Amino acid sequence: MKRFLLDENIAAASARRLRGAGHDVAHPPFGASDQSVLQQAFSERRILVTYDRDFGFLLFRAASPLPAGVVYVRTAPTMPTTLAEELLALLATPSVSIEGKLTVLEPGRIRQRPLPGS
Repeated sequence: MKRFLLDENIAAASARRLRGAGHDVAHPPFGASDQSVLQQAFSERRILVTYDRDFGFLLFRAASPLPAGVVYVRTAPTMPTTLAEELLALLATPSVSIEGKLTVLEPGRIRQRPLPGS
């Protein structure tokens, strides 16, 4: 079981799908700033999942609090559960760990970089 914080731009259907697969899923308050989203992910030890590329800057340049991991999705969802299915497939990949890393999901490609201090 993973603990996820899904950014506000993630469809509710993906949250339900992840919960149905046994994961602990939370959301930040609507309209929360990126800094407060990172703070919530940090304090609750959650992996942040987002379509927002601004988090990379905050993590690597602005010395923001570090969540358990970040998954930045660069694919356009074709259905409301697309993100959940991509994330579940990623978690099922034995050679991939998302804790302590910035994981970028792109069409046909996964890139990872350790979070600062990891």
